Amino acid sequence: METLDQHTIDSYVAMVLVSLPLPPLPVVVVKGEDKEEATCSSHDLHAVMLRTHMHMMHTNACSHKEQLTNMETKTKIIEDLCKKLRKTLQDNPEGSGEMVRECYEHLCVAFRAYTSVYAHTCRDLRILPLSEVVRGDPVHKQTCSYLSAVMQDTSKCENDISNQDLSYECLLRKWLMHLDVLLD
Repeated sequence: METLDQHTIDSYVAMVLVSLPLPPLPVVVVKGEDKEEATCSSHDLHAVMLRTHMHMMHTNACSHKEQLTNMETKTKIIEDLCKKLRKTLQDNPEGSGEMVRECYEHLCVAFRAYTSVYAHTCRDLRILPLSEVVRGDPVHKQTCSYLSAVMQDTSKCENDISNQDLSYECLLRKWLMHLDVLLD
């Protein structure tokens, strides 16, 4: 069996992460022997799951039927998320803080559901509150990059600089306003 090269795996992971309406979220992780709690980006966690899933598909560790069922389940989760986001955005066209917080909750629920479809299901997936992300931390930086990628900015450097100046909540609001146009 032909092995997958790292470039192919990395390209696949990046494509999936950018194509989903799931921006980076602050996830609680346990690290080290003393099991100290820390924070990582949901994109980092999701990337590990994608790599494992890709390896399982490549080695035929899951059947075609299982793959199809998983794909259908994930598609339904994303469709439901988009419906909830659309409704929340329609009910709050001004982009209030309450709208961002409500959409954030939808994103957290959808991410938990989406990751539960993978082979190594996370049973205790804790996502920190919106207010826990601060400018310059890994989740904030990944969100800046995610916005640049999904909003297809031609002036990437300029946009990254302006995105870096925004709070996490403002970044999510910017993305949600962009998404609102796409969902119409």
